[in-house]
Amino acid sequence: LLDPLGLSVASTLSVAPSESRASALLWAAVASCFAAGALVGRHRRQRRLLAAGLAAAALFQVVYGASTLGTGFIWGVDVLHDPSRLRGTFVNPNHLAMYLEIALAANFAWGWWAVRRFRMEASIERRALWIIPPVLLWLILFTGLAFSGSRAGLLAALAGVCVQGFLVARTLRSWRVGLLGAAAMLLGLGVVVAIGLQQGLGRWMGTSPYDLSWNHRLTVYKATLGLWWEFPWIGTGLGTFQEAFTMVQPA
Repeated sequence: LLDPLGLSVASTLSVAPSESRASALLWAAVASCFAAGALVGRHRRQRRLLAAGLAAAALFQVVYGASTLGTGFIWGVDVLHDPSRLRGTFVNPNHLAMYLEIALAANFAWGWWAVRRFRMEASIERRALWIIPPVLLWLILFTGLAFSGSRAGLLAALAGVCVQGFLVARTLRSWRVGLLGAAAMLLGLGVVVAIGLQQGLGRWMGTSPYDLSWNHRLTVYKATLGLWWEFPWIGTGLGTFQEAFTMVQPA
């Protein structure tokens, strides 16, 4: 909304209408991408090409990120984030983690497809050809996610693989098969620990100079809960947390 002077003012739906409009456009663009993906994936061959492109791009991000880990540079440009976190070509390592989560979900589906093919083969060599590539790629992507240092991303990936395992088990009505998700989770964590416990899970075990302390985080969580208490039904508006938090921000 605009006042007579042309300035943005709060409405009943948003405390910062301009930010809400920008967020709405962003999510509309995301929805358009999903719609385009759905159209492209209407046929099996196109779905496979789309999944292959997603996996190849994710693998490149991990490999490139590993080659530049600790340098603080992307394509030769200095970036102002913690250089110890894997970031690929993303300035923010959390954005890399989000992308890898998408690729991990698709790769798990590939793994399940490979398992079904695996069971139809008689020779050990052909079984290995079906099952090793998706397992190896999943472990590489999961390790890359862990080394991005995204705590929420790692939790989401672990929860996601457990949910996928549960869905497989419910579909087949076999809980032993459903343990595939838990096995993937444990195997992924094992690889991370084997490669580098501190580098892969260090942000879980300690606070880096770039992080807020745990006490500060609890203060922020408490203030955020108070903000929700003030706007329990429709919230403060889409994409307005930064502006709305000033209402409850501790001194």
